[in-house]
Amino acid sequence: MLALTEVAASNGFSRNLRKQFRTGATFGTWLWILDRLESEGIAPRVQQLATVRDRGNARALLGHIKDFRNTSHHAHGVRASHQMAEDVERLEPHIVRAISAVSWLSGTHWDWVERCEYSTRARTG
Repeated sequence: MLALTEVAASNGFSRNLRKQFRTGATFGTWLWILDRLESEGIAPRVQQLATVRDRGNARALLGHIKDFRNTSHHAHGVRASHQMAEDVERLEPHIVRAISAVSWLSGTHWDWVERCEYSTRARTG
């Protein structure tokens, strides 16, 4: 979300950027935005955002987590408990390193919402 804010502040919420959310905000979408932030040379105004690329290279770790999810039994139905235990064992080190790399996130206030969306309403009267 922070990277999206930085990209949109720099270039506006362009058609290309909106297109990335056409089918929702996926893990890959958020990683694409992080990559775009770097590829466009946008210097984040949010100081903590710079740590996503620095300490422990959180972006790379998040990429490993996404790749693991995509190549594991993702969307293949119910799995046996031993398969899940094996996946957790392989995935856990990546998650712990990613969380450690962006430890500032744990000190940030977050509000849980069931759905987050923008809508336009026609004005009446």
